[in-house]
Formats: sequence, C-alpha cells, structure tokens
Amino acid sequence: MSPIQFFAVNACLMFLLAFFILLVLVVLIAAWTGVRVGFFYRRWRRSDADRKARRETRDGRPIPPRGHGICELCHGVCDDVYFLSDGRRYCDMCYDPSDSLQAAELDRAARAKDGSRVGT
Repeated sequence: MSPIQFFAVNACLMFLLAFFILLVLVVLIAAWTGVRVGFFYRRWRRSDADRKARRETRDGRPIPPRGHGICELCHGVCDDVYFLSDGRRYCDMCYDPSDSLQAAELDRAARAKDGSRVGT
C-alpha cells in the first residue's frame, strides 16, 4: 500500500470517527433535552392540578375568591374569607358549599364560566 493510499484510508477513518462522535453527541443532547422537557411537563401538570384544586371543588364547581376579611356569621377576622358575588363574606369554618344559597351561587358562577346563559 502506498503512502498516499495509507493516508487516504487514515483520513477516511478519522472523518468517520469524527462523524460518529458528532452523531453520538447530538443524540445525547437530544436525549437530555427530551428528559428535561418531560420533567417540565410533569411539573407543569402538577402545578396546574394544584391551582385547579385551589380554585374548584371536587365536583368541578368554582370556589369563590378568598382574601383577608371579617366573616359575617362569626364576626371573626380571618386570613381566608370567601367573598361571594352577592356581597356575603364567610370564613373557612362558616362557609358551606352545600348550602342551597351558596350552591346556587356556585352554579351561577360555573354557568357563567362555561358561557351558558345565567338565570336558566
């Protein structure tokens, strides 16, 4: 084998080796990116579920907005007071979503959220 042929074979092998190293590097970067995207979506779904749990009851009805205030029933100053749309304010202890008036309020809010006609 002549020195030129030997050099050509070695150069070809070096190019192939460099190509395979580059290919492995690209595959590793793509795999790492895929793993990170998977973890991101998992964290996103968990935070979305947490946010939904804070805003809706288990049966899907929306929870009224909360804030600091004074409860109308027990007259206590609380960190979490539910502000209903008709102006009533209830703390966690006094708020009962199964109450007929409060349930009607939540149903109206759910229909308004869904785009249905309110009052039907």
